[in-house]
Amino acid sequence: MILSDQYIVNGPGVAASAMPYSATSPVTPSAPALEYSPKSRTVAAVLTWFFGSLGVGNFYLGMPGRGLAKILLSLTGWAVAVGGFFYMMTTVYEADNRYSGSGYSGGSSYSYEIVEYNFGDVVPMFLGIVIVAVVGSWQAAEFFLIIGRNGSYGVDREGRPLR
Repeated sequence: MILSDQYIVNGPGVAASAMPYSATSPVTPSAPALEYSPKSRTVAAVLTWFFGSLGVGNFYLGMPGRGLAKILLSLTGWAVAVGGFFYMMTTVYEADNRYSGSGYSGGSSYSYEIVEYNFGDVVPMFLGIVIVAVVGSWQAAEFFLIIGRNGSYGVDREGRPLR
């Protein structure tokens, strides 16, 4: 018995299978059927694109920790940015009233003194903007990871690939 009689041959001298060949029952390799998740990659990508800063895509994929972190960071960033903006505007308004006297009454009652603004007045607003920008970058990165099926973004919580 020669080697080509014992094994299925796929062309001249190339064995297609390392399993012995039998004339009565041919060897058919059986791969386990890949079970896909009932969750869709398209739905995950759309949720991440439109509501990613609120972590909706993460909750859909079964990652509540990441979703909660994104919600907290996003809300904190917006609160600090809006609060910092109002703080800055209040400071500017108070400084303007302090140096302009009682306001405009016609003529030359307006004071043209130099109004100095403190850089610290705008720091909270810029800090909030930076936090919101970081969450937005995280959202964009997750969107492309879902589209590319990379790492934990290509599977659901049980490890099944997304449809």
